[in-house]
Amino acid sequence: MERPLLFVLLFLIIGIIANIFTTFIFAIIIFFALLLISLYLSKIYKIKFPRFLTIFYIIGYYLVSLNNTPYNIKEKEEIQAIGYVKNIEETKNDKYKFILKTTSINDKDSFENILVYADYLYNIEEGAKISVKGVIYYPNKKTNYAGYNEELAFKIDKVTYKLYADEVNVLKYNKLKSYVSNFKHKLLSIYDSILPQNESNILKAMILGEKSFLDDETIDLYKTSGIYHILAISGLHIGILSLFLTKIFKHFFKRFGYVLTILCLIFYCVFTNASLSTIRATIMSSTVLLAYLIYRRPDFISSISLSAIILLFVNPYYLFDIGFLYSYVSVFSIAFLGGRFSTLYELDGIKKAFVVSFFVCLAIKPITAYYFYNISLLDVFMNIAILPFMSIVVVIGFLVIVIGMFSIPIAKFLVGSVYYILRFFTYICKVVDNMQFNNIIIGKPSFIVIIGLYAMLICISYAIYKKHYLRKRRKFINIGICIFITSLALAIFTPKPFNVTMLDVGQGDSLVGINEDGVFLIDGGGNNSFSTGENVILPYLKSKGIETIDFVFVTHNDSDHIKGIIEIFDKIHIKNLFLPINNEKDENYEHIIALAEDKNVPVYFLKNGDNLKLGEDITFNVLHPSETFYNKEDNNNSLVLNMKYKNNSMLFTGDIEKMAEDFLIENNEDLSADILKIAHHGSKTSTTLDFIKNVSPDVALISCKENNIYNHPDEEVINTLKENNINIYRTDLNGDISINFYKNKYKIKYMKNTY
Repeated sequence: MERPLLFVLLFLIIGIIANIFTTFIFAIIIFFALLLISLYLSKIYKIKFPRFLTIFYIIGYYLVSLNNTPYNIKEKEEIQAIGYVKNIEETKNDKYKFILKTTSINDKDSFENILVYADYLYNIEEGAKISVKGVIYYPNKKTNYAGYNEELAFKIDKVTYKLYADEVNVLKYNKLKSYVSNFKHKLLSIYDSILPQNESNILKAMILGEKSFLDDETIDLYKTSGIYHILAISGLHIGILSLFLTKIFKHFFKRFGYVLTILCLIFYCVFTNASLSTIRATIMSSTVLLAYLIYRRPDFISSISLSAIILLFVNPYYLFDIGFLYSYVSVFSIAFLGGRFSTLYELDGIKKAFVVSFFVCLAIKPITAYYFYNISLLDVFMNIAILPFMSIVVVIGFLVIVIGMFSIPIAKFLVGSVYYILRFFTYICKVVDNMQFNNIIIGKPSFIVIIGLYAMLICISYAIYKKHYLRKRRKFINIGICIFITSLALAIFTPKPFNVTMLDVGQGDSLVGINEDGVFLIDGGGNNSFSTGENVILPYLKSKGIETIDFVFVTHNDSDHIKGIIEIFDKIHIKNLFLPINNEKDENYEHIIALAEDKNVPVYFLKNGDNLKLGEDITFNVLHPSETFYNKEDNNNSLVLNMKYKNNSMLFTGDIEKMAEDFLIENNEDLSADILKIAHHGSKTSTTLDFIKNVSPDVALISCKENNIYNHPDEEVINTLKENNINIYRTDLNGDISINFYKNKYKIKYMKNTY
């Protein structure tokens, strides 16, 4: 049986996935299916080992349970924790965060990792033993389809709680770690002394793993160009360093040079913060060097498998880390596709580089699309263009920090070539970034497309496994292509229902409607602590493959409704902007009008009696405000829209209060709707019993922040809705709320904490 470690890895991964995504009963069914497969493999290969593969399935299943740390502290409880500091980072709002490896909490032994947020650094250093007082919180659950999953991120990082520090006291410094930290800062300062800031920051990331110095513009530029991976220490960097050190050490120390190289790689891995890609590459390089040391032929695929098994034993949730996925999908595609294809057709030089780069880029595209909702078309050519220069950058990047400790002028002279290479990288990234066709927003791909693509790659890999198998297995290439094309066709041509989603924007409103005929956005939320537009609305639109919004409605000027729209105005194409008449001409109003003029977006002021049509089936009847109605409270001047789609209807009410509700009833407006967006976040100033009886909805949607200071929604409003047998959905409890409309019915689902 070739490469048993690969089979161990596969069974381990299936066990992890079974625990997280299936029920216990279904996991048992999977176990028996795998048992049959393992017995079949044992019969085919005529060895006993495959019979024991299901043990690794069980191990994978229970590793997840072992890593699900229970919460032993009540949320919002004030605690005192003592422990050791690691991973100090400065946040974007000029504050600090670090991991505290606790030894005790409230004078009781406790070994947890806590993410601590602090306003000041308090003379904290890496490795210092400190005492922290503050309020404990659990990680936030994922509440938006395209939102950040803090709970999963904590599990990947093995962090249990987060704490906002009120008091920090240093108990003891770790001299060794302080020395290492100071030494690292000295190395970082050498780059600052010999290079301009931007190039210095890039080299800090490439050589020392310090990506916190990179600005958002550089990160976005490298991401959209498809070469972001060179900014992280990975197999490329470790491979170059390993080759360089091995040649030097072998020259002086013969075979003992392999041992010295391994020790240097381990030190470098720890010194540069031990990212998953660095650990993976270090384990792989070390196993290869050990094989040479004991006169064995190293096996690339077994080395990959072993490193993955070790990491998943440490933490099974690494399987969902984007760095882990990029790293292992890349190296497996090299091993099974690019490398095999090149060997099969005896390719070398630029041809081999193109084939390897092509298969790597193709294999990681589903990951990129799943997490970032876009793909780059020129990434293959970009990688071919930059990879020949990376050896120079890495080797000289290491040399100049060594020489810089003794002579800055000599280091500055040597780094000249690296400076021009990095400038070249930035230049070609900007050229590619300006090519509109390169970066395509495709949305989050469906699992059927992802499965189809990887099925195709597996079929191709199987066909080209060995040269003498190719003629017999060539048909599998065609089978794989057919599977992928079929999955793609199913995803593209399967009709998609008209969808309206109320996003969880905290204390605010934002609803997005997507149909094949067009897209609309009603309000954009708004928050002073983060950008709702950039962090909630834009990711959601991108996840659906949306680059243009046909109708943008601003119900009124309050920041919790308009600010998010202002934040995305220059980041997405808006065709039409709609505001209510009688709008207060405040700062928000002036701002959005100025943006519309700058972007040549037509602005329309809506009033009672206006009608809009989006595509064939969606109509908006404007019910409010009326020219005869004006109230100094801007809430009561909100747009009220009754949306009709085939035999379904939905009423959007902005922040109107009792006065506006009574006005609508008195003017005999047709308020009836299947679904009602509750006004003003469920405030007691709105949603009167008369209004509810006139609308007569089956479903009520409420947008509000969890534990908000206004106590929205009001208990009286909730009771009114319940007494009228109305189903209630709330963003504070349910996360984003998604409604799929069909001809005579609709289906509602809400965000659960899925990965």
